[in-house]
Amino acid sequence: MNKNNLKTRLPLLNQHNFFVWLIKIASFLQAKKLYQLILGNHLDLPTRDNKGKFINLNNFLKEKLDITHSIIITNIDNSLLCQLAVDGGEDNPIKLLANIVRFGSLNKQANVFRAWMKIELLQLRDNNIEKFILSFYKCVSELRMLDVAVDKENLAYNILAKSPDSLGSV
Repeated sequence: MNKNNLKTRLPLLNQHNFFVWLIKIASFLQAKKLYQLILGNHLDLPTRDNKGKFINLNNFLKEKLDITHSIIITNIDNSLLCQLAVDGGEDNPIKLLANIVRFGSLNKQANVFRAWMKIELLQLRDNNIEKFILSFYKCVSELRMLDVAVDKENLAYNILAKSPDSLGSV
């Protein structure tokens, strides 16, 4: 697959999907060979173009940084744009990403609470077992993405506590 023609649909960063968004945007930027650039690593930069001419690295870097900024900023929900495109983030992808990481760390505890509450509110019935399992797994995945240690035994107790009498023989 030609990575220059890579097309994918990235989610918009919003209040609730920081960790998933960060993983996907990092992967996308890696595929486009832009991720190391925003980390400050310029080791893989070409010194010559396809025709063998020397490349002006300042122009090359500026162009790549502009592309990176465009990719990141167009994948942020409008409700967060004013919070994140500040302090240089309005035109610098490195500063924009730093603002995004700061935002994500501030929201981590709220997201952890939200994920645990989703688990607590899930209802297991004899007619929704598949849906329950998928929803439960999704919540556990969210917790793991938030770097929360998830105790398997407690999860098992949680599932058993939610089991209706009609599933007692299972």
